[in-house]
Amino acid sequence: QLEWNTSQLWRLPRLLDQRGLPTLIAVFLMEAPRSVRPPGRFFLARLCCWGATIGVAIAINLQYGGLKGLPEDYLRMLLEIPDVLSQDEVRKCRERLESAQWHDGRQTAGHVAVRTKNNEQLAGDDQLAVQLGNSILDRLAATPRFIAAALPLKVLPPRFNRYTGAGAYGNHIDNAIFNIPGTPHRVRSDLSATLFFSDPDSYEGGELIMEGSFGQRSVKLPAGHMVLYPATTLHRVTPVTKGVRYAAFFWIQSLVREENRRAMLLELDDTIQALTMTAPDDPAVVRLTGLYHNLLREWSNT
Repeated sequence: QLEWNTSQLWRLPRLLDQRGLPTLIAVFLMEAPRSVRPPGRFFLARLCCWGATIGVAIAINLQYGGLKGLPEDYLRMLLEIPDVLSQDEVRKCRERLESAQWHDGRQTAGHVAVRTKNNEQLAGDDQLAVQLGNSILDRLAATPRFIAAALPLKVLPPRFNRYTGAGAYGNHIDNAIFNIPGTPHRVRSDLSATLFFSDPDSYEGGELIMEGSFGQRSVKLPAGHMVLYPATTLHRVTPVTKGVRYAAFFWIQSLVREENRRAMLLELDDTIQALTMTAPDDPAVVRLTGLYHNLLREWSNT
């Protein structure tokens, strides 16, 4: 066990190699104030954390060549979650969507998005949409990767869209606040999600293009897979020039509002899971698990 203080900051690059940046920051956040004893506990604790911050900045540059060299998913939470639905479930959903009652998607667009939106959607009170949406919510509740990445507090009922005949959706950013239909409740959109129902080779175009600090990413996933990304992301759907693209989309209000904190918690969770597999009796498992829950307790809003 290390006593965290300013005299040990030179060890940061090596620790970064061993544990990873989020774990290192988590340890400093939780342990630095406890490692300094009176007199002057609080002053020295602040000094220690300040020195740790400088050390972390130095370590980042040594390890990654600056913030731009950090792993993409740390800087920006853009995650693929495979096999949310099985192939048989996807086939059954798609068959039902093929005979659904579709409406002009511009009916749900805002005054800016309406100029760039050209797709079809199911009505919010459509019984098929309600049934399929409830099934998706039940499946998400049993999907550990979604729970770990999103830390969901509220999930807006999924909506469904169809792109065909050169249908597309130009650049836009999703609304910040959504009303839950039929209730007085609202959801803040921290995360956006798209669940694909069409096989990629069954249609041409239809890529989900995202732009952000990570550059530009194109997403076109197998049927049953889902992409999860920050709702603040500028994105668009390219024209579907052949075939039909079916998908569900929805928004999540997270227990942890800040994107960078969710990213650190996810990487810390992944570290704990990996360590549990390779060294389940290592005392670090219990300590890191405690750090995870203490950080979640500190950062979450319920």
